[in-house]
Amino acid sequence: MKTNRLIKTLHLSLITAFLAGWGMYSMNAATTTPSKPAPNPAAAWAKAKLELNNNIRTINQIMATPALQQVGMDNLARQTGVAAETIEATRRKSAMSYGDLAAGLLLAKAANVPFEQIRKERQGRSWADIAATRRIALAGINEKLAAVKVAVDQFVAKQEQDEAQRAMAEERRMMRLHGVPPPPPPPEDFPGHPRPPER
Repeated sequence: MKTNRLIKTLHLSLITAFLAGWGMYSMNAATTTPSKPAPNPAAAWAKAKLELNNNIRTINQIMATPALQQVGMDNLARQTGVAAETIEATRRKSAMSYGDLAAGLLLAKAANVPFEQIRKERQGRSWADIAATRRIALAGINEKLAAVKVAVDQFVAKQEQDEAQRAMAEERRMMRLHGVPPPPPPPEDFPGHPRPPER
């Protein structure tokens, strides 16, 4: 009996020591594990607001460039879901810039209210302030405004590529006209040079 009691006491002592040691290990692990900094909502909002202002400025620059006005307008209509004629008429009526108008149209769409209501709310306030009041995230609006610039950049790159190909073709035509042998073809990875068809 004494032996059994001694064995039970020994088992209880071992279990108690193990649990105490595990508890100390867990506390040390919790204190030494680096904690991830909590996101700062104010900083994220300030960043989104700055991005919105930059997007508005970029659209205004695009629409101030005659060669880019048509492609800019086409993509404004595509991103806002408003016909180009309506955008132009609304801009003249509201005396807003294209960038501000695009931001206002997108805000009105996100809030599911008429644009005129959003425009009235803007008296002395920024678009970001209105979005905050209506609890509208700026990420979606910034994404659509930035998509206009992406489309315009692609258009410009295509125009430059086409112009380079036309200049190269004209140079070769003039060389043939004057009996000058044409230069060797550019490498396949040369910008604007189409890859020859496989045979």
